[in-house]
Amino acid sequence: MIKNIIDITDLSFGGKAYGLNKLNRLNVKVPQAYAINQEFINKVIDGDKKSIEKLNEVLSKFNKNTMFAIRSSASNEDGNVKSFAGMYESILNVQNNIEKIIEAIKKVNNSLASIRVDSYDNEKSKMNIVLQEMIQPKVAGVCFTDAIDLDGSDSFYIEYVEGLGETLVSGKKTAKYVVVSQEDYSYRCEEEKDRLLFANLINDLKKIKSKTPEELDMEWCINESGEAYFVQARPITRKIIIREKLSTGAIASPGYCSGIIYTIDEDIDDDEIIEQKIKDFPTGAILLAKTTDTNYVPAMKKASGIITTEGSVLSHAAIIAREFAIPCITGYKSAFSIFKDGKIATIDTNNKSITYNGNKISFGAGKEINLLELYNFNDIIEERIDENLILVESVDDEFGIHIDDDLEQDEINKIEIFIRKKYKRCPVILKDQKFLWYTEFKRYKKFPKYEEKCKEALNICYSFDVNRLNNFVCEILKEMKSVYNSCVTEYDYVYSGEYAQALHFLINLYMCNGCAMRAIYDYIKINNISSVQQLLNTNSIQGNFLRRIESVRASIWEIFVKNGWSSDDYYDYREEKISSVVGKAKNSNDAIDKFYNDLGIQEYKKKQKK
Repeated sequence: MIKNIIDITDLSFGGKAYGLNKLNRLNVKVPQAYAINQEFINKVIDGDKKSIEKLNEVLSKFNKNTMFAIRSSASNEDGNVKSFAGMYESILNVQNNIEKIIEAIKKVNNSLASIRVDSYDNEKSKMNIVLQEMIQPKVAGVCFTDAIDLDGSDSFYIEYVEGLGETLVSGKKTAKYVVVSQEDYSYRCEEEKDRLLFANLINDLKKIKSKTPEELDMEWCINESGEAYFVQARPITRKIIIREKLSTGAIASPGYCSGIIYTIDEDIDDDEIIEQKIKDFPTGAILLAKTTDTNYVPAMKKASGIITTEGSVLSHAAIIAREFAIPCITGYKSAFSIFKDGKIATIDTNNKSITYNGNKISFGAGKEINLLELYNFNDIIEERIDENLILVESVDDEFGIHIDDDLEQDEINKIEIFIRKKYKRCPVILKDQKFLWYTEFKRYKKFPKYEEKCKEALNICYSFDVNRLNNFVCEILKEMKSVYNSCVTEYDYVYSGEYAQALHFLINLYMCNGCAMRAIYDYIKINNISSVQQLLNTNSIQGNFLRRIESVRASIWEIFVKNGWSSDDYYDYREEKISSVVGKAKNSNDAIDKFYNDLGIQEYKKKQKK
């Protein structure tokens, strides 16, 4: 059967054909198109005269100079869960000639059975095909109607390239972006000179939004006259969280991964070598390639992460990376010169960093001292999202959240959207030790006079007084020795072990890697000193203090272990030891919390005995 898309009212001709009908009903410009189903395709390929005559009859309705896009509309394509983006063939600029059209139909139909499709999903499908009039575009691109902007506002996210949109969705060109507010339809462009191009397109988006609640992923083009045409619409499978376009590329799919670099260089003019490289791709490796070509899907499915030098956030393979929940960075221009085959790299898009060869490569302009990573807790606000504790922190111009390392990326995305909407800012997302130590620090403050010690540590750091620092550390060690030597009961030893952890945290993290580094940061900022290293190279009071802080931090744990106050495997037995004096609990945190909640009672009992 062959049918005008205007008359298609269900999914019997596949998602793409139905999507075009949907766009027609929304009263936006759609190039004239017809759809054919699997039965008709088979007959045309087999040379059935009646079917070919019907096809020729449709072609005769178009101008002889009309060029066509012959596009797949498989029954499993463009769904709500799986997009099959770029999995099947599309043949562009096909002449209005029956032999050329049939040749293109065969190629699209043959793409139903391919390695990349089987790797993406082994669900068997029927092929339908759309024959669509080609628009020769000035610019073309993709638009997602469900996107969250940096400040948490609901937006449209548009990416575009000059000429055919195929170079965008295939990842062969790096796109430019436009972000449109859904509140007032104001918009910002990566290239301000292109602003006037999008007036008609944005008016159409406003019309679409007013007529349907459905969130759509749409391909569009704008001709030389400025008229906008929509050539595809499908449901969005994942919400777009707009991220800053960074100097080292764009985050196409968020997440964390670690693995060896495995390069597939498509500039090698040998398809067999590339196919073999894809076939040999090791599970868990990080794919490094020029473009996110959908032929790489067999490798992408085994990859732990992806880095490309070209491509964009809305390319076919970027969409697939999000569906597979694989971290993906696109448009990283210098990637081939930095990352080498077989070397281990760790991608953390949430923290905007790649760790490689022992060095942390930050996206965009890195900082020598990251205030969010310092062990200060004064600026933290607690949030609860689906029972998950989130630590929100704003320090100077830095804004971020500290989260549990066990959270899945879908949970992190939900949290990030919540934070953006509430705080109107885009957070750096940190899965760090600071999250764990925050809980411990709240417990430690229940030890007698612990908070007074913290205040003293802060004052010492801002005084840059080495003598006060030395005396403070000596007093801490002296107190710890006294506590340990006075142990008699099992409870005393558990108390001593926990107190050792609290005092070590106070010196090593809170003081040395918290208060001291913040004091140094403030001093450098006020006095226009270029770097911490420059300060270390001076004989100033601050330089001497910083060197002493580094020395204390390097040696303090060894002192605690040497004296038997703690050990490297302390946390392996912590729950068991604490449970032995407070009784069994539902989980380790309950037992530990019970110990700390009872500290006041135990201190009172000690005083009564005395």
